[in-house]
Amino acid sequence: MKKLTLIDAAFLQIEAPETTMHVGGLHVYQLPEGGESNFVQELFERFVSGQEFAPPFNQKLQYPLFKLGIPGLVEDPDFDLNNHVRYCQLPSPGNMEQLLTLVSSLHESLMDQSRPLWECHLIDGLEGGRFAIYFKIHHCILDGVGGMKILEKCLSKSPTVHELALPWEFSEHKKKKSRKKPGLPTRLYRMIGFATGQVKAVYELTGALWHTGVQSLKKGETTLPLPFLCPKTIINQEVTANRCFAVKTFSLESFKQLGKAAQATVNDMIIGVCAGALHRYLKAINQLPDKPLVAMVPVSIRPKDSDAHGNQVSAILCNLGTHVEDPVQRLQIIKDSATEGKTIQNNLSSQAAQEYAMVGGAPMLLIQVLHLSTYVNPPFNLVISNVPGPRSPLYMQGAQLLNIYPVSALYKQQNLNITVTSYQDSLDFGLIACRDHLSDVGQLAAYLGDALDELNEAFNVSKVV
Repeated sequence: MKKLTLIDAAFLQIEAPETTMHVGGLHVYQLPEGGESNFVQELFERFVSGQEFAPPFNQKLQYPLFKLGIPGLVEDPDFDLNNHVRYCQLPSPGNMEQLLTLVSSLHESLMDQSRPLWECHLIDGLEGGRFAIYFKIHHCILDGVGGMKILEKCLSKSPTVHELALPWEFSEHKKKKSRKKPGLPTRLYRMIGFATGQVKAVYELTGALWHTGVQSLKKGETTLPLPFLCPKTIINQEVTANRCFAVKTFSLESFKQLGKAAQATVNDMIIGVCAGALHRYLKAINQLPDKPLVAMVPVSIRPKDSDAHGNQVSAILCNLGTHVEDPVQRLQIIKDSATEGKTIQNNLSSQAAQEYAMVGGAPMLLIQVLHLSTYVNPPFNLVISNVPGPRSPLYMQGAQLLNIYPVSALYKQQNLNITVTSYQDSLDFGLIACRDHLSDVGQLAAYLGDALDELNEAFNVSKVV
């Protein structure tokens, strides 16, 4: 049995019918030229034809006695692909609105913890000679960067290569089973290395927490936000189980050119565009607070060559400057805040960075478990995440992957999550929201374009078509 880490187990602990803790992706494909009308049906038959399966896709949760302790993953002897892979067809005309409504519905439901925690839906009948795949997996199993690595392994870089590698059939996992158990000297060496790493991580963590505390006391001299001090807005009501999903695609080059003019990173510009859209949206509905909104921004600490499952992520809090009307001044606040947060992260080892995030997330976990969210301000207003994706075009049996729209999770008091995936020369934005409070999330997605235009005008940058 493979034990979950503390951070992986935390995603199980805070899960409820209103706050499902799975993440996913909506992948849109173009049918290959001359593709048959039954292309997706045949693809589905290939998806469910496997006989040998690989972890973690054939593993289910196993809890200790009375659920006292951290659960682990064990092989499911009754694993059946038909419980996880499904085919459906959009009714005519099969437009994007219908697709997004379907994905919103599919993303609402809890997954059965007596089975492996993932689902794959092949969606046929999308207009324009396209089809889609919606995939969801529990956050305790995988993070966004890990998901991108799996996607790249499954697909081909050539439209003429029709071999299909499915993640639940990866042969490399079978090779790992044959590894011999390490001897006593090796195990002792690893134990000493682990203990040394823990001491080093505690030292680094203490320094980071001290720095955070000192900076937060410097009123007027820092943009580093503290949790639970952000304003409670319409996007911070008690979340329900109902979801709505919106998407938006931009040219990556437009963000690069704008970042160059503003002396900012692409990630700064993504946060800046999101902040501008939120400013417009809240102002339009007369709900713009005097205090700035705060975003939790995940930071991947996964090594480039790591194929490990689970979560390898830390996080920073970023001041969005939404109380400021001037987009240039707002972006400067974001840049300063992100720089302060990244400075702390950059001085930490991978282990210390993960523990730093766990210390920061502990109060949020406690509040959710004790149902105290109605009595305190949210720890942050929303999550804004940027997941780097493949730079080369990818294909599935000749069908070209067009878009990778991320579909993330919502926490208590967070009715909105904006996650962005870069793919080829594009940035695909996925906005998941609570339908009972933000049913017009499509309008917020449209404001992203307005916010980008506003920044282009402010920095005198020509619009990239």
